[in-house]
Amino acid sequence: MTIESPEYEVPALASDIGGQLGLWIGASLITAAEILEFVWNVVNKFFDLRACRRRRKPRRGPSSANDVRL
Repeated sequence: MTIESPEYEVPALASDIGGQLGLWIGASLITAAEILEFVWNVVNKFFDLRACRRRRKPRRGPSSANDVRL
């Protein structure tokens, strides 16, 4: 007499699906956080460069022949 039984039962299937979802959702959250950090760093660098450019004094050419140094 042969008795058949499922090799993969419902609790094991639910556990495996939950484990895979946890991995994929966790990976996507980490990726999203890294992208947000990258955008934040780029925006900060952009505004730092703009502030640095504003602080620079424009260079002017010599106003007379006496100002020229060799």
